[in-house]
Amino acid sequence: GFGELAEEAAEGRLPDPKKVSLRPKTDLRYIGKTQPLLDAPLFVTGQATYAADVQLPGLLVAVVARPPVVGARVERYDGEAAKKIPGVKAVVEIPAPLAPWGFKVWGAVAILADNTWAALRGREALAITWSGSSNAGYDSAAFRTELEAAVAEPGEVRRSRGDAPDALAKGSKTVEATYYVPHLPHLPMEPPCATARLIDGKLEVWACTQNPQTAQKSAAEATGMDPKDVVAHVTFLGGAFGRKSKGDFIAEAAYLTKQVGAPVRVQWTRTDDIHNDFFRVGGFEQMKGAVDPSGKLAAWDQHYIGFSRGGRPVIGSGLRGNELPQAVMKQARVRQSFMEIATNCGAWRAPGSNTNAFVEQSFLHELAELAGRDHVEFLIELLGERRWTDEGNVNALNTGRAIDAIRLAAEKAGWGRKMPSGSALGLAFYFCHAAHVAEIAEVTVDEGRNFRVDRVTVAVDVGPIISMSGAISQVQGSVVDGLSTMALQQITMKDGVIQE
Repeated sequence: GFGELAEEAAEGRLPDPKKVSLRPKTDLRYIGKTQPLLDAPLFVTGQATYAADVQLPGLLVAVVARPPVVGARVERYDGEAAKKIPGVKAVVEIPAPLAPWGFKVWGAVAILADNTWAALRGREALAITWSGSSNAGYDSAAFRTELEAAVAEPGEVRRSRGDAPDALAKGSKTVEATYYVPHLPHLPMEPPCATARLIDGKLEVWACTQNPQTAQKSAAEATGMDPKDVVAHVTFLGGAFGRKSKGDFIAEAAYLTKQVGAPVRVQWTRTDDIHNDFFRVGGFEQMKGAVDPSGKLAAWDQHYIGFSRGGRPVIGSGLRGNELPQAVMKQARVRQSFMEIATNCGAWRAPGSNTNAFVEQSFLHELAELAGRDHVEFLIELLGERRWTDEGNVNALNTGRAIDAIRLAAEKAGWGRKMPSGSALGLAFYFCHAAHVAEIAEVTVDEGRNFRVDRVTVAVDVGPIISMSGAISQVQGSVVDGLSTMALQQITMKDGVIQE
């Protein structure tokens, strides 16, 4: 099994890759096949262990009162009132870190009790007074206005081919559009949750973590222990999407168990989850494009306005400059500018790509309409000859594979067929994470402009697939996630506090 291979690899007994003969595809029993989900019986019978299911002798449940604004500190609270709640065992203040806050525990007050209900009631009784914060002036509506104004700045040029501004001026037809992208929460089915226990100088943590190494490091830092003395147990995730790659909730549990000398489970509520998330980064983009008299895309000018903290782009903010279509165009300019923001942002399901795909593909459709062209043919013409845009780089766009994915999606969706009144087909293609993905949505809009997505057809080329059932689930989940994102989901803030 894999364990035996791991032992050989650890000992350095590795074969020469050039001399290894791969088995023919006809001999493969599992790779590329649909396999039953081995954990399914646990899920459907309620036997799966999620983070909130962990039980230990003498376990205390903790809920934490965290600052409403990043950087605010505890000034005073009524710990005695909290202790009067039946079941409450302890009130512990978690020290605030120094800026930059990053993904650290922000500083808070924890209520530890025999059960979750008692802990929640104890938190309500704290009546905490918080200090002010330099981040209390953040207003998402006002910040959007600032983002829109920032497009007048020259910006940093990420890619420049030819003379896009000149080509725009000479274009037969031109179109401009602006796109605003809001902050988004992760909203995993199970909010963050972690349990910790310290015995004889050894710390164990159980958590719904995407990154056990980060869990181990965060717990060690919170307790001042050597990471070698920390063991991280990974439970089922209960959804994550990037949020649970951070160790703040694990650090809380580790700190508290050391303080009270008993096992502690830190339980987050949905409200805790939303108000203390590391959100998807927002942004604003200005797009300009031109088509020539023959209906071909002639120029592309893109200005991305993103967020930075301490002068560095936050996770998911910024452009590489090699996205489609600029990677295949002769007249293209891509610029980016950044504005400082204090709101904590983090990885959110394909950082960067999940916003840029929406903007770039929406604008390509605008250009196809401007040219009076069929969107599929317009896009395939743009991709040109079949080639790697960066020869030998598997993380680069392959136009041939892109064309095949687009054509397959179009074929399976019945592209070009006569549609009922109020219904239409829409196309998007994107390349990222070495995946060529084309999607066609069949959408119905009624007289009140209410829409319904009737069907989504997806064609994906990611190379060899190990688990077909896993790949299908990933695609289906991504479509559902994309629909919820598209349906005006957003986080708004006023005075630095989450509103909704």
